[in-house]
Amino acid sequence: TRLLDWTYSSLIALWFAVSESPKKDNKGNYENGVVWTLSAEVEDFRTDTEKYGPLSNKITKIYRPKVVSRRISAQAGAFTVHKINEGGKMIKFENNRRYGKKLTKIIVPHSQFSSIRKSLNILGINNSTVFPDLDGFCKHLERRFSKLNDE
Repeated sequence: TRLLDWTYSSLIALWFAVSESPKKDNKGNYENGVVWTLSAEVEDFRTDTEKYGPLSNKITKIYRPKVVSRRISAQAGAFTVHKINEGGKMIKFENNRRYGKKLTKIIVPHSQFSSIRKSLNILGINNSTVFPDLDGFCKHLERRFSKLNDE
């Protein structure tokens, strides 16, 4: 997809990395989580959205939507809108000349997912706050009264 979700909140980013049990790779080993941080500068943001739509960019830019849904607001959301090359492919964000050096990859050990989820819940970061609607509330109740595989 051309749109990649980002958050201004490190706790929300961490929650998305650990919200599910760790997945296994092809060899049966558990995979770690990843949180990417982006040290953006003012010129990295798409500012001319009054005149042009967010998908009309000629280079990859960060877009902050003016119409904010409850989910985008709760997740402190923004997007990167990626340029599509002539071949119909996107350049991986970490390989993008403009942004590659502005990214930091943080590895979250799979063995810590469960304890991080518990800590985030204590801080008020869970399905009901990240997804402030009936679906998020129901998912929160489901998690509250059941366990994931790594718990």
